[in-house]
Amino acid sequence: MDNKKTPQLPNDDLDRLAHDLRNVMSAIYSYAQILELSLTSLQLEKEMKIANKITNEIRKVNSMISKRMIEAPQSSKDDT
Repeated sequence: MDNKKTPQLPNDDLDRLAHDLRNVMSAIYSYAQILELSLTSLQLEKEMKIANKITNEIRKVNSMISKRMIEAPQSSKDDT
């Protein structure tokens, strides 16, 4: 088993990364929802399930980002 630690980003960089990821994920999520609705109305069940999987995975990723941000120590600028 490898005991290497994951490199840590400074909190400001982590905040920026989380913000950027959320922006991208929001756009993908919106398009996936539109796709899911369109495929449902066209009765394309297999394709609709794939679009649904995309939206579910995006929700999971957003949840992980939110959880990580809550667990992250406050940035040094908050210590002043």
